[in-house]
Amino acid sequence: MERSLGEITRSLDKNEVKDKHAFFAMKGFPNLARLFGLLADQRQSCVIPLKSVISSSVTWKLACKGHRQNTEFVLKSNYITLFVDILLDRLSWLIPDEQVVKRESTEEINEFGENDNGPDVDPVAKAIMNLLSTVLDDLTFYLRDDKKSIDQCEVNDVKVRAQDQVN
Repeated sequence: MERSLGEITRSLDKNEVKDKHAFFAMKGFPNLARLFGLLADQRQSCVIPLKSVISSSVTWKLACKGHRQNTEFVLKSNYITLFVDILLDRLSWLIPDEQVVKRESTEEINEFGENDNGPDVDPVAKAIMNLLSTVLDDLTFYLRDDKKSIDQCEVNDVKVRAQDQVN
C-alpha cells in the first residue's frame, strides 16, 4: 500500500491536471476515505500503519491542491467532516480533558512557555491539519472568484456547502 501511495503521490506532485482528473475518475477519494474511516472507527488501535495514513493525507492533499473540481467534490461529499472527527479524536488523545483544566493555571502556562521542546506532536494530526488547510485555502480562493452573495446561492452551491462545513 505504501508503494502505491508513493507512486500516486509522485504523480500528483507534478501538478498535472490530467493526473488529478484520473485520480478522481479512478475513485481515489472514496478509496482513501475508506482508510480514514477505518482510522476513525478503530481509534488508537488501527490496523493500518500510521505511516500509510500520513501518506494517504499527503496524497489527498495533492489531489485537491489547485484543482477546483476535486476540492468541490471533497466539500460536497462531506469528507471534511470525517477529517475533523479524526483530528478531534487525535487531539483529545494527545491532550486529555484533565490536562486542559490544569493548563489554565499560570504556573502551567509559564512551564509550558519555558519548554524548548514545545507541545507533543502527533504526525497523523499534523498531516490531517495540512490536508484541511490546503482544502480550505483552495476553497477560499474559489469562493472569492464567485461574486454571488450567500443569499443568492442555491442549496447545493459551493458557498452554502462551505458555510455548512465551517459551522
